[in-house]
Amino acid sequence: MHSKSKFKRHRFDKALISEIQKLHKLDNWHGILMLLEDWICITGAIGISLWAWQNLPLILAILAYMLSVLVIGAKQRGLRVINHMATHNAIAKNPQLNYILSTIFASWLVLESASGYDNTHNSLQNGHHPNLGTERDVDHMAIVEQGLYGEGCSPENAQQFLWMIPFKTFGYVTFLLKNRVWNPYEKSTERVIRLSYLTVLLSVLLWGGLGIPVLLYWIVPLFTSAIWVGIIIQLAEHYPLMESNYEYDIYVSRNRILNPLINFFIGTHNEGYHLIHHLYPRLPLWQMKKAHQILMADPIYNSLHHQTGVLHLFHQLIPATQAPAIAELQTVRE
Repeated sequence: MHSKSKFKRHRFDKALISEIQKLHKLDNWHGILMLLEDWICITGAIGISLWAWQNLPLILAILAYMLSVLVIGAKQRGLRVINHMATHNAIAKNPQLNYILSTIFASWLVLESASGYDNTHNSLQNGHHPNLGTERDVDHMAIVEQGLYGEGCSPENAQQFLWMIPFKTFGYVTFLLKNRVWNPYEKSTERVIRLSYLTVLLSVLLWGGLGIPVLLYWIVPLFTSAIWVGIIIQLAEHYPLMESNYEYDIYVSRNRILNPLINFFIGTHNEGYHLIHHLYPRLPLWQMKKAHQILMADPIYNSLHHQTGVLHLFHQLIPATQAPAIAELQTVRE
């Protein structure tokens, strides 16, 4: 299969490449810390909400629960991020630990398959990375199917899409089911183990009388806030850059450099450095900030999508203005 990205590879100076390569060194503890961060936040949110039901007026307890749903959904996204990077073998140096951390403690609990994700993210068949911006790029086609690319599209399309995100839940869940949860190319061994693991775990929780807490504090966030975070991120990573006259890959992905609070929800574990991720897919997430500082020495990279703040991000998405102008960038390249 010869499908490939329609964009040429941007070439960095050899000295910069050498510095970036030094950052690719993996270890066996950063991935564990990432998991601990997610699970501490999740259990903390659950604990605070349960305390609120017992000790606060009903209206405040409801507000605490709603906040817990947002926090849990954001960290369920964090578990998906760990699965994502594990498919690039970039969570742990030890391959077995890389797999265990990303499945037993992460992806399987948010219903995702590791091999299914790998198929739709890295394979020549329909993977996002090797087929970037083509009809074989399932992530890109999910945005296309929302009517955000093609003739007749305008800034109003993106604005309406963002306002309607809660109503896009079914469509995004369908995307996840098809590509991440029940991918026909999932390895049969993983499917058997994954379903057995989830069946046993759910049975134990139900037997222990925890059915309602599982519903309220896991299933509800998984199908609401975690989905909405995923929709925003899916749009923010590349839109509207894919449908442009850009020739090189460096122009069609976007970094999201936001404040810590916003990053907690749509940039957890440094996943907001999405441009860097496409340039160097196996670069560990904990090295993204250092890589960004190094790459800023490249004039092309320096000119792209590094303004901070959520307002700037939405300004890029809603007006659908492609900044910086391609003519200016080509001048820099030349």
